[in-house]
Amino acid sequence: MRKKIDLTGKRFGNLIVLYDVGERRRGYVVWRCKCECGNHTSVLSYRLKSGNTKSCGCLKRNSARKNAVRHNMSNSSEYNSYQAAKKRCENPNHHAYQNYGGRSIKFLFENFEEFYGELGPKPTIEHTIDRYPNRNGNYECGNVRWATREQQNRNKRDTILDSYTIKEIQKLLDENWKQKDIAEIFGVSRSEISNIKTKRRWKNIK
Repeated sequence: MRKKIDLTGKRFGNLIVLYDVGERRRGYVVWRCKCECGNHTSVLSYRLKSGNTKSCGCLKRNSARKNAVRHNMSNSSEYNSYQAAKKRCENPNHHAYQNYGGRSIKFLFENFEEFYGELGPKPTIEHTIDRYPNRNGNYECGNVRWATREQQNRNKRDTILDSYTIKEIQKLLDENWKQKDIAEIFGVSRSEISNIKTKRRWKNIK
């Protein structure tokens, strides 16, 4: 256990530390803070001391809102990724719902501005959303990043797909979806999607 340093009353950017909420996440103290905008938020000690978190999110949201308007983000790859992740968590009719919303994975960003404020622009068009460091956690601040396919593969859960899911993947292949997009939806590598396409035996069938 890391030694606790009392941050009560200290200012970090727009945040004033109020009290220790009595929780530990990944070994760090969680502090309840009040932002200059009036909102309250809970922040890990290392994020305060490192300067990673300077507000309840309002600074990023305001910046992201300006960027979204200026760059017409509704037509962007970032916005498409936002919509895709939200649908597979919230729409039971979405073909990937059972691997996301069906597994109680939630999409907790209130709007695109908050999402973009957390992630910023994609480093490249090939980057996709990765839940990190908790692969089985929610899409939320502190647990998302833009990642390369190699990073996603290192972080992905051990995927065991049943015959129903394989059929769902095959449907997308028949509809000419890109293999990289299908791989992102189901959290597997493109080579494994290729195995399904070429009718090779799936290595992790239940």
